Amino acid sequence: MIWFKKKTREELVEKRAESVLACLLGNAEFEFTDLERVQILNNVRRGLSDHLKFKQSAYIELSVNNQQFAKE
Repeated sequence: MIWFKKKTREELVEKRAESVLACLLGNAEFEFTDLERVQILNNVRRGLSDHLKFKQSAYIELSVNNQQFAKE
């Protein structure tokens, strides 16, 4: 019987980072310049930042609603 070791979150994050980097550095469709790679990563960072800010706002709103409900 074969047992597979479950990957840690850190290993999963590292694998995803390697995958994204390989996609950017690969020349399957396009050959990006260093400047274009930086622009792509900045856009990804900006998008993730916006996503996290949205989630933060949603959780704060949920928390406020739950506190108000608990007081009632």
